[in-house]
Amino acid sequence: MKNEKKKNLNLHLLALLIFSTYYLSSLLLFNSIALNPRDNLEINQVYNHVISKIINGELQSHRVFLAGEFKWFYLDGIFYPLNVVHIILSDKQFFFFEEISNKIISYFSFYLFSKNFFNKKTYCILGAIFYTTLIMNISYPAPTIFQPLMPYLMYLAISKDQLKLKHMLVVFFIGLNSSLVIDYMAFPLMLIFGHFMRVQKNYKILFIVFILMSLGMIVSGTPLILSILEEPTHRIVMMEKVTLLKTVILEFKNFYEFFIPNNIYKIFYFPTNLLKLIILIYSFYLIKEKKINLFLLFIFLTYLLKILLLSDLSQIYFNDFFSLLRGFNFHRVSNILPLFFAILLVAILKINKNIMLRNTFTTLIIIS
Repeated sequence: MKNEKKKNLNLHLLALLIFSTYYLSSLLLFNSIALNPRDNLEINQVYNHVISKIINGELQSHRVFLAGEFKWFYLDGIFYPLNVVHIILSDKQFFFFEEISNKIISYFSFYLFSKNFFNKKTYCILGAIFYTTLIMNISYPAPTIFQPLMPYLMYLAISKDQLKLKHMLVVFFIGLNSSLVIDYMAFPLMLIFGHFMRVQKNYKILFIVFILMSLGMIVSGTPLILSILEEPTHRIVMMEKVTLLKTVILEFKNFYEFFIPNNIYKIFYFPTNLLKLIILIYSFYLIKEKKINLFLLFIFLTYLLKILLLSDLSQIYFNDFFSLLRGFNFHRVSNILPLFFAILLVAILKINKNIMLRNTFTTLIIIS
């Protein structure tokens, strides 16, 4: 028993070491940590800096924007409880605290879920590394704790017969630190997926998780609600109407650029994207497996929903009063795709008997 625990600990330490190689190699090559500035330094950290000042007592700090016309409730994340960390951390320290903690939470969150569902610890660790890589590639760092903790919510939804008070409080806390705009569209799809993954159907658990998360998101989304009531133009995206055909073409163009990148930094995403492609191709080889079928179906439906919600077909519903809903960016339903791909990877590793293919998966996971 002790040897088993020691082996698991060593595997977790090895996984965390793999994540740390990014920082170590960056420091070795540049004597600094290289960052992708898009959103991270241009938007997120600017808002976090202002929120930090407000948390520390400078209540009028938000007036630095728009010559003082910027209202406090335009700071969408100002009600997140995790903002209290700003009291003790500087802007730079908060950035790396948020990034590193999201990586660690993502890793252990997926590991807990997949260990319960697949019961293959080594494969679950590989899946957890891959899941963390995927969500950090989408948004760096993750804008809220919802995606890092999505596998934990799935774990509660499919493995528990009843929720204890501590579980309910954790779910509500996750909701308080999540975004209606960024996260909510992926949340119902996650619950529907969880329903099909449960051996014994338990609508009560799914309903409780849905209510607690929704309430938490509504509370933390109060600034968004106030901004809509006060200034209808805030958070309303005046979207260019894009035909369904053009949306499909753009999706294929994005897929093409996974492998023929048009920017040099995208070269570093190649191992991850290649692994996703191999997962999809090999999944069709295992199409007779019931679980593989389920995972593939949800991936296909998610891509289909994303395309439909990006196209002008969705805009016919967002007119007049409902035009306020345009700012929700419903195509963010695709934020659940990293979870589907990581689950599919672990399922393939568990079924696959080909050692060469398994080693290929492992190599690409570590490189990515």
